[in-house]
Amino acid sequence: MSCDPLIIRQGETLSHVIMWSTDELVYKPITAVPSVAPLRLTVVSHELVTDVPVAITGVRGMTEMNADPEDVQEGDYRPATRIDQDTIELNSVNGAGFKPYVSGGYIQYRKPVDLSSYPTARMTIKDRVGGTVLMELTSTAGDIVISNTTKKITVVISDEDTAAITWKRGVYDLEVEAHDGTVVRLDWGTVEVSSEITT
Repeated sequence: MSCDPLIIRQGETLSHVIMWSTDELVYKPITAVPSVAPLRLTVVSHELVTDVPVAITGVRGMTEMNADPEDVQEGDYRPATRIDQDTIELNSVNGAGFKPYVSGGYIQYRKPVDLSSYPTARMTIKDRVGGTVLMELTSTAGDIVISNTTKKITVVISDEDTAAITWKRGVYDLEVEAHDGTVVRLDWGTVEVSSEITT
């Protein structure tokens, strides 16, 4: 759950992606890391999907990539790309100059929420809290896509719809609803519309 400002550029398709995780940490052992760029790790049966952030601890030899296992910070997490069921890549890390990997280490990541339990989502944009509705988006209408495969909730506003916007600022929130009717507010914040120059 987060508070994120939303910037809509007129005439451009908006794709706003949310990845919802629990506070539960998952640990998976690392078995190999070649000194290459970008950095690739062998993590057997890692169960990750692309873009889930991971932190690394306890690696022997290639210690440059280790976070402090007793004090892992948000900045220690980097988005991972799933290569296959046993391999991930950290595209933002150049491991070519790192010391050789010796052994050990773990990746850790926050367990993604099972989105199959939340079949519907809705977003409302208003001119202010409690004010006039400027735009409504729903999963039922296809504006919001919930994928348990990718663990992503994606809000899409087409280029035609953004081009038609006449207002400049607002506020929004995004809610998901479970099968039992439980509603969770996942994302909220301000909205700013950037005027289109090329039409």
